[in-house]
Order: sequence, then C-alpha cells, then structure tokens
Amino acid sequence: MRNLLFIIYCCFLFSTGLLQAQSQKAKLHNGYAEKVYLQLDNTAYATNQTIWFKVIVIQAMDNLPTGISKVLHVELIDDEERVIKSKLLELNHGIAENYFEVDAFVKPGKYLLRAYTLWNENFDAAFDFATYITVYPAFNAGGEDAITSIEVSADAAGKSRVTAVFDPKLIDSTKQERIKVYLHSGQKKDSVILRQGEDGRFKLDYELEPSDEMLTMNFITENKESPSKTIELNAREIDLQFLPESGSLVHGQVNKLGFKAVAKDGLGIQVQGEIYDKNNTKITAFKCNELGIGNCSFMAAELSGYYAKILSPVSSSSKKYPLPKAAAQGYNLSVNNVGDMGFCYLKFQEPGQSFYRCQHEGFKIL
Repeated sequence: MRNLLFIIYCCFLFSTGLLQAQSQKAKLHNGYAEKVYLQLDNTAYATNQTIWFKVIVIQAMDNLPTGISKVLHVELIDDEERVIKSKLLELNHGIAENYFEVDAFVKPGKYLLRAYTLWNENFDAAFDFATYITVYPAFNAGGEDAITSIEVSADAAGKSRVTAVFDPKLIDSTKQERIKVYLHSGQKKDSVILRQGEDGRFKLDYELEPSDEMLTMNFITENKESPSKTIELNAREIDLQFLPESGSLVHGQVNKLGFKAVAKDGLGIQVQGEIYDKNNTKITAFKCNELGIGNCSFMAAELSGYYAKILSPVSSSSKKYPLPKAAAQGYNLSVNNVGDMGFCYLKFQEPGQSFYRCQHEGFKIL
C-alpha cells in the first residue's frame, strides 16, 4: 500500500513539473510574438463616411516597436465571414495608418475589423487585433450636393488651403444661421463654425497640413442629417512648375510655356491637365512626356489670374497651380527647329510692332 502511494506521489510531482516546464516553454515561445493594437476614430459609421485607423505593432517580450514584420494586413469582414475590404500596409517603426471608405461594397450591418502580421501565424490568435464596428445607412437625398465647390489651392505664403461650400437647406428645411463643420485628415480632428453668407450658403476656407493626404468633411443639420464628403489631396504630392520660354509671359501675345511635373520621390511624372483664366474659363490643355517635361502655348489676354489643374493621374483633386504674372510690355522670344537641317527660327515681338531674325551657320546660331 505504501509503495502504491509512493508511486502516485511521484507521478503527481512528475506531471506538475512537466506542466510547469510546458508553461515556461509557452511563455518563452510567445515572447517572440508581436502585439497588434489598432485605434479607430469611431465605432459606428454611415455608408458615406470613412473609417480612419492607426496601428501600432510591438514585440511581446519588451513592448518595443517591432523590427520583425514590415507589412501589416488589415481586413474588414462581414457577418458571413467574407473579406469585404483589405489593405496591405507598410510598417514604419511598427506604426501604420490608413482608412477604409464605407462605400457601396459596405452594406449596413456589423463588421469585424481585423489586423495581423504573417509572423503572428506562428503564435496564438490573441496577439492579433480584432474588434467590431457598426455601419448605418446614410441619408442620401441631396447629401452629396450639400457639400460642393471643393478646391485645394496654395495661398500667397505657399500654404495649401481647402475651400468648400455647404448648403444645408438642400437636405433640411430648418433655417440655420451657422453650422459646425467637422474635419478629419487622418492626422488630426478639427472643427470650425461657419456663419451663413448673403446667398444663404456657408463657405469654408481651411489651412491644410503638409502631411495631409485625405480630408473628410461633414456637418450635422438641425434635424440630425449628416452629409459628408472625403477628398484626396494626392495632387499636392506633384510639383508642377511653368517656365515661360521668354523668361516671362507678355500681355497680349501668344506665349510658349515649358513645364515640368515632379513627383514626391523627385522623379518626373507624366501628367495632363488644363489652364484656366481668372473667370475659370478653360484656355488650353497640356500634356507632358513620361519624364514630366512638356510645353504648351496660349494668348495672355489678362495680366494675372491664370492657373492650371491636373486632371490625370489625380483627377479627384482640384488643386490650383498659379501661372506667372504677365508683363504689360516686353519682347516674346520663340525658338523652333525648321526642317531636318537644324535651322532655327527666332521671332521677337513687342506691343505695336514685331520683327524676325534668322541667322545660322550649319547647326550653329550666330
């Protein structure tokens, strides 16, 4: 009997030690996992809004930003476990931020938002992030038309600004003398109070941060309707410069403009767009090559007020690129190749008179 009790006691000690060893091994193993934390701007959204989020991925062993994974997976999953939307985001020191548009693919209902790294497939799912959000139907009648005339431009100091017009009476007959507009750029949240203008509408003029890539605007009417609109600001990543061939535009003359489009990475980018006068009337179109270099011509009938807009590859933006002011008087120099022999044709123009000169020696202009 004593021998039997001794054997049972030994087995108990052995099993307890084995469980403790396995527990220590599991803790050591999980120390190599990554903890994923995701912060949302809200938990409920209308079907015309944007889900903004920021993610931080840290190492489980020391809670420092991860140096293992460079890519994060974020998924929006419906109640039938179908992935409706997904994103692959680059982790920069363990941090990433982005958004999901709540568009026609996202029906009203409850959704699972999940964020994970492929490295964490080696560990317990508890290290991944998962939470539920709710999507409600938005008010559609006229909602999009309540926010119009959105433009992004640079002021005299070179800072980017967004302007827009809000017209609550299109969706709500209740009289309002002022409205509160909510702005969310992904980087920050803000709000401004707008007062009604003489035309019964409300006009926004707001300074943007250089790092802003998206902007969501919405307001709430007296009857709790909440139209919103999200715009891309990617066109601000393109530097578009216009260089008059004569050094400056000349008023009353046909001017040739060279231009160069440079992307954020410093490389040329192919764009096409249009030039407008101060009355927003289209003057001419322009397009450059794959190196971002091109030229166009137009008559400078006004001294100032000309601007350009890029239509491609960022047609969703409406940033204005101001052109140089025209000189009231001056000479207009134009150089063109003639034929295959490399001859050059030079034309000088001055208000009230013009003359031409062509002088060359082979391929050399004298």
